[in-house]
Formats: sequence, structure tokens, C-alpha cells
Amino acid sequence: MQEAVVLGGVQDRLELLGVRRVGVRREHREFTANGPDVRHLALADCAEDAGVLLAGHQQDHGHDQDGIDAMTALLKRQAAAMGSAARVVAAYDGPRMAGFCLYYHYASTTWIRAVAVDRTRAAPHLYFNLMYYLPIHDAYAHGSTALHAGMTTVEAKRRRGAVVTGLYALADRQRPAPKA
Repeated sequence: MQEAVVLGGVQDRLELLGVRRVGVRREHREFTANGPDVRHLALADCAEDAGVLLAGHQQDHGHDQDGIDAMTALLKRQAAAMGSAARVVAAYDGPRMAGFCLYYHYASTTWIRAVAVDRTRAAPHLYFNLMYYLPIHDAYAHGSTALHAGMTTVEAKRRRGAVVTGLYALADRQRPAPKA
């Protein structure tokens, strides 16, 4: 069993962030003071820029085979398959994307799929603004009741109000083709 990190009811999370409002406001103020241009886009409109950042993120985490071409192709396939449901919140430093978060609204949950930042150009608190605060607000506006934030960096997510829950899966064994 793996753990999923879910920011429970989105409205509850906004209220919980209110309890942490001094720290959240400081992180957001420092983020916006550095002037990143925040854009909400369809993945199809920024897959190449996001692919560059995602490749760098993957390589920083030891996945050297996940180069720019592979990550851009992956994102383009997701954009084609998911259409307008593949949403991105991105921060730009001039014409260059400095970070992004890819997420999907499905049923009553907003699912975060990928986050990457350019650490050489990152504004303060860029990661957590892209990973939590901006998607939470978009999820709330969309009517989502939960935000699924993935299965890593659990402690940092808990500090921002995440609830860790069990995640179960069934084995999908390939069955032999029926005999004629």
C-alpha cells in the first residue's frame, strides 16, 4: 500500500491556510514581489516550455534518460489525450517559463500531475505557490472538493494542511487470449 496526499475539502484547506495565514501571506507576498507573470494555460499551449523544465526536474532526481525530447513528447501526448482538461498554472520570468504545475480536474477532485521549476531563476516560494496555493484557488473556483497532491514530499504537504490516506490498487494481470 502506498500513501496518497490529499488536501481534503478544498474549502477546508482554504480555511486551514487561513490559520497559517501569516506564513502563507508572507510566502505569497515574497513570491509576487519578485514579479513572476502567473498564467493559467492549457497544456497544449505550453508543452514545449514545460517539457524543458520537467526534463531538468527529472534529471535533478537521477532520471537521466528523461531528456527534453522525451518529456516534451510525454506532455504533448497528455495534452492530446486530455484536451482542455490538462491545465497548467505557470510562472514566467519575462518570456521564459520559470515553473509550472500540471493538473487535471476530474469528478470532484483536482489531480496534480507534475511540477517543475527552474531553480536558477526561481522566485522565492515558487514551488509551493505553483504546487499548492494557486491550484487550490483554481480547484475551489472549479468546484473541486479535494486536491490530490501526489505521493511524495509528505511532510512538507502535511505542514500545508494535507491529510495522508491509504492508496490501494488491484493487480491487472494480463490474461491469455481465449482459444478459438
